[in-house]
Amino acid sequence: MEEYIPGNYRGAITRAHEIFKTANPDDMVLGSGAKFDRDKSCFYLKYCNLPIEVHYPSGTAHWLDSEKKIINVSDRYLILLYLAQSSGLPLRNNWLTFLELPGGPHHYAPFLKEGVEPLVEAFGKNPEEAWTVAKHFGATRVTMGSVGFIMPVFPKLPLAFVFWEGDEEFPTKANILFDQISPDYLDTASLYMLGINAARKLIRRNIHQ
Repeated sequence: MEEYIPGNYRGAITRAHEIFKTANPDDMVLGSGAKFDRDKSCFYLKYCNLPIEVHYPSGTAHWLDSEKKIINVSDRYLILLYLAQSSGLPLRNNWLTFLELPGGPHHYAPFLKEGVEPLVEAFGKNPEEAWTVAKHFGATRVTMGSVGFIMPVFPKLPLAFVFWEGDEEFPTKANILFDQISPDYLDTASLYMLGINAARKLIRRNIHQ
C-alpha cells in the first residue's frame, strides 16, 4: 500500500528525499554518526534514543522494534535531512533559544505555541515528571532551571529542555534550547519541527505510561 502523505508535507518530504538520495553514504556516515550496511544499503542510527533503519536511496524508514513500523512522514523528513546535511562538527555546549537561531524571530511565536506551551500544560504542575519521561529517551540531567535535561534526538544533535518551577505568584515556564552548532546540521525550519516533534514525544509518552 502506498504511504499516505499529508498535503502540507508532500513537497517537504519530496525535497528531503531528493537531497538524501543524491548524497554520498560515506559523507553521511561521517557527518551524522550513523552506521551504513553496504550489503543491505541501510543506515542505522537512533532517533530519540530508539533504533531505526533507513534504506538508501529509497528513503524508507522503520523503527527497529518487533513490528518494524514505518516512521511517520514528519519524523522521516527530519531523519533524511539529518543524514544528508549533517556537518559532523562537535557540539559547542552553548545553548540558544529558538529566537536566537537564524530567522528564528519570524517563527518564534508559533514555536512557543506548538512546542513550548504544550510542555507547560503537560508538566507544569510537576516538572519532575518531564525528567522521568525523558529518561526513556536517553536524556541526561543538567543544572539548568528547576528541571533541565538534554535529550539525544540524533547522535550528534541533542535538544535541551528546561523548566522553571512556578509558585503562587508566577506560573511554571519552560523552553526548548538548541546547541549553537545546530544550524550546521539542520536549517531553522527543520529545527522548528525537531523541537516540536521531540516535545510531542515526551507528552505522548507521559500520557501512555
